[in-house]
Amino acid sequence: LMINLNLSMNCIQFIEKGSFDTLNYLRILDLSHNQLIGLFELSLEQKLMTIFLESNRIDKISFDTYFLQHFHFRNNNLTQIPVFSKIVIRIIEIDFNKINKIDYSSFEGMRNLAILSLSNNQIETIDSKSFQDLRWLSSLAVSYTHLT
Repeated sequence: LMINLNLSMNCIQFIEKGSFDTLNYLRILDLSHNQLIGLFELSLEQKLMTIFLESNRIDKISFDTYFLQHFHFRNNNLTQIPVFSKIVIRIIEIDFNKINKIDYSSFEGMRNLAILSLSNNQIETIDSKSFQDLRWLSSLAVSYTHLT
């Protein structure tokens, strides 16, 4: 049974959609420190709980998995918050990206989110209703941004 798959520190540039579909028991996937570029699509039927995509060059991400709880996406090229509305997620780390604003709907419906880290982005504006659904949020980091 493959539960933890660590493919970090390689030169992976692209992963075909469905590449992990046969790993039915996969819970942790680490693709950090690779050369993934552009749109990253994740479509998993299994119950993947944690994904590490840190230090790549991804600028968009699309999910088709519903059990993800920990999302580590530091040091990429995101310019906007990915849509997490169908995911029961608890931790989001998207520091060191290029996000410049937080819309009112950025975290809509994410009632279970406990830790949100957005530091070292280019955030200039945060809508006043951005965090209204985050009932269990216990840690919010927005340091080193362009907020005034």
